[in-house]
Amino acid sequence: MVAEPNFQSIHSRSKRTTTGPARQRGTKMAQLPRTRQMASSPSQNNNRRTGMWEGMLFVLVLLLQSTPHDAATSCPLLPNPFPFSKDMILHEFNASTETLFLDLTDIVYKFCNDQIYNASSTFGHFQLDLIQTQRKKVKDCPTDLMLASDRKMSLQASVDLEANNVLTIFQYVQGRYFLRLKACETEGPPCEVVSCSQPLDLVPDVPQNLRVCENGPGEVSAFDLQDVSQVLDFHSCSVMISAFVPLCTAYQSYAKAKVFTVEIDSPGEHCDLSIFLGDKPKDNTTIDVNFCNKSDHDLCNATIIGRRVQYGVLRHHLYDLSRNSSYCLFYQLDNPHCQPRGESSSIPCFFHTQSVSCNQLEASPWSLVNEPMFIGIVTLTLLVSLGLLMWTVIQCSKKKPETPIQQPIKKPPRSLTEDDLEHISRLPSQEIVLVYFPDTKRFKELNRKFRNWLVTLDVNDVKDIYDEKCSEEVLKDPESWVRKTLGGPEKRIILVCSRLAYECLITVKKGVASPKFTESDPHFGLLTRSIQYLDREMKGNYRNLICVRYEDLKICNRQYSSEAFNIVPGTEYVLPQHLEDVYRWIHPRDPKPESWSETRYEVQELLLYMKKYRHHDDNMFTVTFSANGTAAHSPSDESADLT
Repeated sequence: MVAEPNFQSIHSRSKRTTTGPARQRGTKMAQLPRTRQMASSPSQNNNRRTGMWEGMLFVLVLLLQSTPHDAATSCPLLPNPFPFSKDMILHEFNASTETLFLDLTDIVYKFCNDQIYNASSTFGHFQLDLIQTQRKKVKDCPTDLMLASDRKMSLQASVDLEANNVLTIFQYVQGRYFLRLKACETEGPPCEVVSCSQPLDLVPDVPQNLRVCENGPGEVSAFDLQDVSQVLDFHSCSVMISAFVPLCTAYQSYAKAKVFTVEIDSPGEHCDLSIFLGDKPKDNTTIDVNFCNKSDHDLCNATIIGRRVQYGVLRHHLYDLSRNSSYCLFYQLDNPHCQPRGESSSIPCFFHTQSVSCNQLEASPWSLVNEPMFIGIVTLTLLVSLGLLMWTVIQCSKKKPETPIQQPIKKPPRSLTEDDLEHISRLPSQEIVLVYFPDTKRFKELNRKFRNWLVTLDVNDVKDIYDEKCSEEVLKDPESWVRKTLGGPEKRIILVCSRLAYECLITVKKGVASPKFTESDPHFGLLTRSIQYLDREMKGNYRNLICVRYEDLKICNRQYSSEAFNIVPGTEYVLPQHLEDVYRWIHPRDPKPESWSETRYEVQELLLYMKKYRHHDDNMFTVTFSANGTAAHSPSDESADLT
């Protein structure tokens, strides 16, 4: 919690000022003598006594409002002052980060609960003040007027707390402090003091650097400029600045600093405090203070009079600096411990740099190109390009006209003969039957994406065996259902090769039990008889059957390819690169390239899901090591070797 510096009143810093309720009450009290003079004017002699009584009554009301005893009616049972102990208020001080955590739950609910939740209460919220003091004890809880006039106490930070959330953290905490609790009404007079705590000494790991906290201004110890301008910007430049400044307290991750930029008249003008305090406009930006590493600068390990001084790095950008102007930079650490000593009028924790201009940047090849030169280069390039284009047109016109160049048309799949092409083209309608096995849930979803694309290919129907409802009639006689679904000249069957499909085919050939993890599937009978039917009835039928396989999927690797199934050997369609071939197998005449274009929504969905599947954990190949040091595949990568 850092207080903003008031640079405009730098020459009158020693004069104490009051804010908030104290200032309002002080203004009313200052106006009181004038009110009394007006009451004793010749035109109102008859009302002198009435005016005096009113003035005395007004002063009495102000005194009653400013006393903590009456204000404590919000929490009458709370001791004043109360001990700064964990029995009364839960707190935790971190000496490394200089933070103080406070939990006022016990105070609020033990001493203030009845007044907060009373039906007639006008309570709004609490205000908690962290006050630094040089005294060992607090006898009377100070009001704002008393705090403003006491040089041994200073308000470091304030925070508003709701009754249902009384947790807070103060930063930059080091020294002797006490807490002041105020109660604020929803509408009405300002917040009134309830009670204060006894002081507590909080010692950090790293003490203050008084040479920085109390003195200033000073010049930045190190300064670095880097050009981050856009290429061919002839009117302005942008720079990244790194400034190394000493810190008032130990470096903290929450440290902030303010940057002020002032444009000056002459490039050689020295940047000092008089320029900052002048009437020129200043741009104000708050930046983070970065940790000073040893690799950043030698100052990160600097010592003064045998004592190590911590430095911070201020990195920020300045954009759109005019190339014809110079600038002064001023930095102010945003730290509440930056306070002048005694009656000093200096600005502590305040630093300035030498003047900054675009001419200080290192020359780059592009900086040598000015605006007229750039226009000339562009014009010359356009003229040379136009000349080459005209020469190309002239040379091409001298050649004899020939047959216009056409892009090569991809031929239909080699597995289809001319009779097959003629037969397919004469079919009045086609019905696609997609056969795949449920290796995983994601694999089933991937095949549904593939089916969605097949539906768009101008066919009569696309039947997905795994989506068929298992009625009692189908379960009683799955053999006849398979012959009816897969048989017929108009049926075009697409078998998706996978590990589970291959294992099922091998077990069917050997006449042994099928894989155990498929027996609980309600489609087990349909899938088993389907693969058996394809192996027995469709072998070598390239007109009605193709095998497809997904690329880069572990359950669809080469050992489960079309050659391994040996139903329609010699052909293999690998997705997604063979989507065009699948289309041409269904429609060998008059292809439509937009059907397999990546701009099509269904194709995009298929490609996107394949990409996600490839990077999923169950598709990654892993290796484990046994006790004897030999490598072995993990169980998730092992496939059944049933051949």
